[in-house]
Amino acid sequence: MTMHSQQRSASAAAISSAGVSRRGVLTASAVGAAALATGLTFAAPASAQGQMPLNGRMRMLEYLPAHSPFRLENIPFQDANGGTVSLSTFAGRPTILTMWRINCHVCQADMPELDELTSTAGGQGLNYVPVAFAEDQFAAIRGFYDRKNINSLPIYRMNSIDMFNTYAPPHPGVGSRATPTTILVDRNGMARLAIVGVRTGLHLPEGQELLQWLKRV
Repeated sequence: MTMHSQQRSASAAAISSAGVSRRGVLTASAVGAAALATGLTFAAPASAQGQMPLNGRMRMLEYLPAHSPFRLENIPFQDANGGTVSLSTFAGRPTILTMWRINCHVCQADMPELDELTSTAGGQGLNYVPVAFAEDQFAAIRGFYDRKNINSLPIYRMNSIDMFNTYAPPHPGVGSRATPTTILVDRNGMARLAIVGVRTGLHLPEGQELLQWLKRV
């Protein structure tokens, strides 16, 4: 087996073990080539900047620290009342931005876990910004929340796929963007970490450690 084949097989194994759903992976043709440079600002876990704690499952392929903190473009989206908000709306404390779709299998497990996160010690003092794709209507999102007993997360919805194209880095194993994509943003509005195509695990002990770090920086 060549080195290239070994690396490709290792990436495939990592994706399989992480439970990346085929329905959650969006091919380059589906999302376009917009903002590819955004993806290049994230790195493999081994090159995490500063003292970011990436332990346990946080060391998987899908956890991508920023090369250095950077500000995301301020793209507008909608709140549950149809009003316009953006990331600047949430400035002043750390933010968990999650871009997700109702028909994404991983999202169906991740969203209830994010809801659970709100009641943990590490989950206190954070903005939760789960932004559904524009293909999901508000009534459908509310129905999903009811079915999954999601009671604490707010509801937001994209205006277009442009938000996902601009913010989401490609999955490092397959080279395509995937849902859910979660980005941890510090109190100063700087992106610190992207989690691509898997359940975040932020409610787990290693996730709680990561969030406590995010609240300190």
